Amino acid sequence: MILVTGATGKIGAGLRKLLADGNIKARLLTRDPAKATGLASSSVEVVKGDLGDKASVEKALQGVDHFFLNVESSAGSLEMANNAIHAAQRAGVQHIVRLSVLGADIHSPVQLSRWHAATEAVLKASGIPWTILRPGMFMQNILNSAHTIKTDGVFYGAGKDGKVPAIDARDIAAAAVKALTEPGHEGKTYNLTGPEALSSAEQAAKLSAALGRTIKYVDLPPGHFLQGLLGAGLPKWLAEDYVAMAGWIASGNAATVLPDLSKLIGKVHSYEAGHINCD
Repeated sequence: MILVTGATGKIGAGLRKLLADGNIKARLLTRDPAKATGLASSSVEVVKGDLGDKASVEKALQGVDHFFLNVESSAGSLEMANNAIHAAQRAGVQHIVRLSVLGADIHSPVQLSRWHAATEAVLKASGIPWTILRPGMFMQNILNSAHTIKTDGVFYGAGKDGKVPAIDARDIAAAAVKALTEPGHEGKTYNLTGPEALSSAEQAAKLSAALGRTIKYVDLPPGHFLQGLLGAGLPKWLAEDYVAMAGWIASGNAATVLPDLSKLIGKVHSYEAGHINCD
């Protein structure tokens, strides 16, 4: 039995489909089963629970051998992830596949990267066999700008001409299924990127071709980008993280295409094949 958290998110959508298609026995943990209507199948069940509720996590882990641990980005994510790892210890889980982030480092200027690095350390010290997946930026993140793309034909950032090999969330899901169901992945960390590094302007050109209309990228000074994110309702710590990540992209240090993903799953999705639709 595999327990999956984050089952209703970008990666979870692909993961639960692969599990169901493969008739792999799995359990999806969700805060609101009513919102997960239609996710269950002959091999996949949906249970109510919250990583912030220790009792519900312990209940969901009963009879579980493998655990896909994906925690939402929030101020409490570090505590929730660590609680889940400790609950897995008590439940006798045999393997945890932890969704982390590319560049996880306790000394990173990005708070999310520090949190993920701290949880990686807890996992490695837990005694439970582990696999860590560290994906970079998702192709689907462009959907965060769907409103301005649809209404104004534009999206904003602060990465200048820096390039990123964005990864399709479905490919991360495929890598997770491999790690969860095949032997030989224990004790390994996989750094995952997409197959091609693109600047935001190049992404805009590909979106223009896909949508049949002109889409433009507008680069903002970091301070203006920060104010836009805050105005959109992001918490201050997360908005500051996005600005820091944009600075990393602008420096040119985010452009490296890494081989781990194709080694894990074979063919990966190109940006054009990401089926990104902002209409």
